Amino acid sequence: MWVWPFCYCGIRNGVIFLAVAVYLFVCPSASAQTLGLTLFSRLAWAPDQGFVLSSEIDAALAYDSINTVSQLKIGDNGLESLTLELRWQSLPLRSTGKVVFLPSGLKEGLLQFSYWARPWSGRFTGKVSGETPFQLEFEGTYEENITARAYGSIVGALSFQTLELSLTVPLDVLGKLSGLVKLEREKDPTFTTLWKILMLWGELQLELINLRFSSLEFYKEWSEEGAEYELEFTLGLEEAWKWELYQKSTFYFAEKTGYSVFWKLRQSETLELRSLSLTAFAPSLKAVVKPLSEEIQVEWKKTLEQQTGVGASFYLGPADWEGSFWFWWTLASSLELILGIDIENACLDSLYCELYAEF
Repeated sequence: MWVWPFCYCGIRNGVIFLAVAVYLFVCPSASAQTLGLTLFSRLAWAPDQGFVLSSEIDAALAYDSINTVSQLKIGDNGLESLTLELRWQSLPLRSTGKVVFLPSGLKEGLLQFSYWARPWSGRFTGKVSGETPFQLEFEGTYEENITARAYGSIVGALSFQTLELSLTVPLDVLGKLSGLVKLEREKDPTFTTLWKILMLWGELQLELINLRFSSLEFYKEWSEEGAEYELEFTLGLEEAWKWELYQKSTFYFAEKTGYSVFWKLRQSETLELRSLSLTAFAPSLKAVVKPLSEEIQVEWKKTLEQQTGVGASFYLGPADWEGSFWFWWTLASSLELILGIDIENACLDSLYCELYAEF
């Protein structure tokens, strides 16, 4: 029962591998040319679906200052997506072109030009997608301190739907100051000011919209022997005053063994504990308990020998539970095989086999 899907997978992927290789080697041949191929295939069986086969094939060709990348994603019903990417680099210039195709047509495209030579750097990007307007963005930096950015989304005959212009300048010991002008069709323009101040006891950020106070943020992280801490406080004014306090503490028994506590408190109309999470971790084990959402997650991995291992995961929620178990082999330095089983609410969800190979 399992033989014919593997035969089908091997024949089809072999043909596609050959096609991708021929496509890439159309480029002029030279000693500087190198080719890399990566294959990821997954064959799964589910009681309600039968066999489901999916594959991902990556092919990369490096030729002097040019790199090309092709990616094919194949599902049980045929081609799911095709990605073609071309990168060219001749310092201080770099350029990237990328297109993603679906069976229904073009999904997205990107063209980017970059320049980097101290003290200047710049990047110009154009994006097109079937779901969003055409987007143009420019960002330039001087001495990694002064940054200018322009962004626009275009619809119709060069008609801007959104236009944003921003400038960030250093204020020496007073931090950095940013100004953003945003223009949107059928909306009033807005001017946003951000002032980031780096202090000995943390980082403070003030935000003003149209020269009126909007929010204040304070962030601090620090560590001491055997412990790490993060603290973030946000005070905002939208329709009414509200604040939020987030804190995370991590304690170590050893280098990669310990536990952490995370909580978030919010005050708007009422004071409420928004989230609480307790995590225990070790090199082969991670367990997370979230009392407020009534969730428990456990993941375990164990290397049996140098080239084999097992793993398991478990999730318990307020309405259902899920579990997985898998076994992996490293058959060679560039070949890995995984066999696994997924269970949901005491019923078999799927059996699967995954193959990862590099050439």
